[in-house]
Amino acid sequence: MRLKREGKLQSMFGRVRRLPEINAYENYKRNHAIKQGCNFLVQSAAASICKRAMIELHKQGFDIRNQIHDAIYAQVRRSKAEEMLPKLKGIMENVITLDVPLTTDAKILETFLEK
Repeated sequence: MRLKREGKLQSMFGRVRRLPEINAYENYKRNHAIKQGCNFLVQSAAASICKRAMIELHKQGFDIRNQIHDAIYAQVRRSKAEEMLPKLKGIMENVITLDVPLTTDAKILETFLEK
């Protein structure tokens, strides 16, 4: 196992997380390092995909207002919201090619309080 041998992991986008506790004598420390490693691989990929999506959305004229976890909030004129929604969804779902399809739940909100 690469993590055990090298004491670090690399995400699909090149981020590195060092986890020297993987070789600790105590089981709880090793188990915690394994858990951190699994979380890192998933969360790092999600963060990188979101960042790439925000960059592409900005290039396409969307005004990015906020990002919370895997949700990206963009502001557009109310009169253009219906026409821009499919474009936003397309950009986000095609920002990267993976073995599994990326899907998004895009919707129009009036305020940040809506979900």
